[in-house]
Amino acid sequence: MLWFILPLTELALIHYICAWARSLLGLFAGQCGLRWRIIYIMKRINIYLSDKQYEALKALAKNTDVKFAEHVRRAVDKYLASAKRQS
Repeated sequence: MLWFILPLTELALIHYICAWARSLLGLFAGQCGLRWRIIYIMKRINIYLSDKQYEALKALAKNTDVKFAEHVRRAVDKYLASAKRQS
């Protein structure tokens, strides 16, 4: 089993490499017992949300099939980009 430990920002590159390797070597799921796994290294934190914020994010996650935590990460990224532009 091959393990790759990479930052989240390199996800697209890894998908490209995996697709290239599968096409080149003829590797398909389950064949030769080779599996591709990507491990994301992230910090686990606790945040406090109001009931209104929590319920809105929970509903958004359910309606969009995007995980709750991913919505939080996207919101933080947008906020940081906005703060960077203003400074």
